[in-house]
Amino acid sequence: MSDTDRIHIALAEPDRKVAVAVAQALAAEAGFELIASAADARALLGAIGERTVDVTVVDIAAAGLEPPSLIREILEHRPGTCVIATGQGTPAGTVGRLISAGATTFLPKPYRTDELISTVRELLGAPARPAAAPPATRARRGSVIAVYSPKGGVGTTTVATSLAVTLAARSNTRVAIVDLDLQFGDVGVALDLKSNSGIADLLTGDVAIDDGIIAEVFARHSSGVQALLAPADPTDMGSIDVAAVIRLLERMRTSFDFIVLDLWSALEELALATLRAADRVVLVTTPEVPSLRHLRRIMNATGPLLGVDRTVIVANRAPSKVGVSVAEMERALGMPVAAQVPSDGVAVTKAINEGMSMMDPRANVRVARAFRDLADTLARDLGRKREPAFGSASAVSLS
Repeated sequence: MSDTDRIHIALAEPDRKVAVAVAQALAAEAGFELIASAADARALLGAIGERTVDVTVVDIAAAGLEPPSLIREILEHRPGTCVIATGQGTPAGTVGRLISAGATTFLPKPYRTDELISTVRELLGAPARPAAAPPATRARRGSVIAVYSPKGGVGTTTVATSLAVTLAARSNTRVAIVDLDLQFGDVGVALDLKSNSGIADLLTGDVAIDDGIIAEVFARHSSGVQALLAPADPTDMGSIDVAAVIRLLERMRTSFDFIVLDLWSALEELALATLRAADRVVLVTTPEVPSLRHLRRIMNATGPLLGVDRTVIVANRAPSKVGVSVAEMERALGMPVAAQVPSDGVAVTKAINEGMSMMDPRANVRVARAFRDLADTLARDLGRKREPAFGSASAVSLS
């Protein structure tokens, strides 16, 4: 393999154990080359010299200056490099400022070396190493669907709960919904569910997710959906162990066919980690320029993480007589709208206030068909690539 065919990586990592583990993993990966490594970001820039760098992995603790300033300095030194920022316990505001400063993505620590390698491959579009064939006796692996919007008030929880209930209506299908708005989650309100237990009870230790745990900790909806609720008191969670959340979702895959995640709007460690762990991402927007602008910026900032091969767009309250047309939304986002959820304000508000699913016949809303179509699309497409995105020119200014 020639040098030009290799992926050249530079690493700024103050933790020697992590640096050694990353170096060993990259050395074992065909087509990858660690060209420079240092505990200090400034020292790394000096070690790189004039060499080509495809990806710079930098722990913000190695900065020696404000992390966003470090990102800008790296990009000034090597304009063509992709920057993967890493860190542990990084506040949401800092993650947002890193992305705004030019970081391609953020990888929360602790991370596994295979997560880093897969992230690099995603960013550069490099083919993954062929996976070994799974043994015939392997347990069924459920699919994780993350529902997200960078703007609050667009109906993310309504979409997440309605999607979960619709998927659960399919025969022999076990569905869970996890409320990851850990401070102000509304899944319990939307489904009229209460529980003295929730996600906080499953984040310490690697408790197996079996029928006993599901009956004890999850709240069961009349549709059959099992809900893992956010704490009733926002102060109960304390600091979030992002890695523990991801491990929990992986354990849940053996008990459920679909796991729907309702995320909160901030782009922070937990949101990025769960978006990365999901098999499909449902991005929710409404036909207004501010909502589209927020979504377009997040799509630009996260690159392949929200690429067309793993993302579907839901236009809530669309079409709109006075809002942006669906065709303009598609041109602005560079992706097709997979589902249009019509506006039905009075009926939807009444259903929400009564804790009734949008899919309950008593709700008498006009949105049920849209969610059935969305559920069918996701169930059909999971495990299969979507068609390439069409259109990149924007008829709506999102700047």
